[in-house]
Amino acid sequence: MVFALAPIENRASKKRKNYALAALLLFVFVLVGCGGGGTASDGGGGGATTGGTPAGSYTITVTGKSGSVTQSNTLQLTVK
Repeated sequence: MVFALAPIENRASKKRKNYALAALLLFVFVLVGCGGGGTASDGGGGGATTGGTPAGSYTITVTGKSGSVTQSNTLQLTVK
């Protein structure tokens, strides 16, 4: 990142430097955000190489809390 900002002159306005830094950070975030995804079998990056979640029925409890109020809900997940 230092080399990308190096061409900006010392006399450049602070606003110009901030725009350059923002553009550089946006580029880095986009570049990092493009990593991963896909599976090992389709040639994409990342993804599990194991069989994943075994088939079966699973119970999931989701709990939400706001202030002193708590609400829970039970969900049934079926993996085929």
